[in-house]
Amino acid sequence: METPIRDFVRSYAQKAPLRLHMPGHKGVPVLGPEGLDLTEVAGADELYHAQGVIRESEKNAAGLFGSAATFYSAEGSSLCIRAMLYLALLQAKREGRKPLVLAGRNAHKTFLSAAIAREVSGDGWSVVYDTAGRIFERFEDRKFGRDRGEAVEADVRRVLECDLLILDDLGTETATPFVSSALYTVLNTRLLEKRATIVSTNLKIPEIARRYSPQIASRLEGEYQVLPFFGEDIRKLKKLRERRG
Repeated sequence: METPIRDFVRSYAQKAPLRLHMPGHKGVPVLGPEGLDLTEVAGADELYHAQGVIRESEKNAAGLFGSAATFYSAEGSSLCIRAMLYLALLQAKREGRKPLVLAGRNAHKTFLSAAIAREVSGDGWSVVYDTAGRIFERFEDRKFGRDRGEAVEADVRRVLECDLLILDDLGTETATPFVSSALYTVLNTRLLEKRATIVSTNLKIPEIARRYSPQIASRLEGEYQVLPFFGEDIRKLKKLRERRG
């Protein structure tokens, strides 16, 4: 089978170019695979607008899977779930039907968040739904001057002023004092202005207190309705099955 992405990455690494681009390790081996870790350099193609090696690889994968088309994704399963819901809703709209999406009781929390976002936005309310990491990145861009344009100001304003904010996967971002400060600002500002906020996380309240601050944990526990989801971690179950199999 042809392997266009693998071939390109290995060819780039073997040429040992001067890397004036991200990632910060510049291909210097520390753990071993750094030389194969690239960004969107010329010829590497672009994931969300594939025209080169990624597109060729996706076509090969479609043939392997016997599917009409195959698209690669990042961000674990979350982005795929949002894309799936968007396409299902788009198709229902084209056919003039009210969309109906069924899911099991153990559905991924991203599915639940995306379903809520769709329902609320369908009633005309403004919704911002994004991962905690990306939201805090925009706050950092504004604070440290990495992006001085109007776009970053508009993004931060939308987070603070939208009717419903869905802050997904809190706890997966890198913990820093600035992130704790930004999280407090988001929660406190929206509480004072009585704007709805949904926070999804795998952290328990004591873990939130240790990771961010007791004040943040207090606001989440005291001002929000905490809805625990019980069940086995599907990733741990899969790993256990693989070990036994």
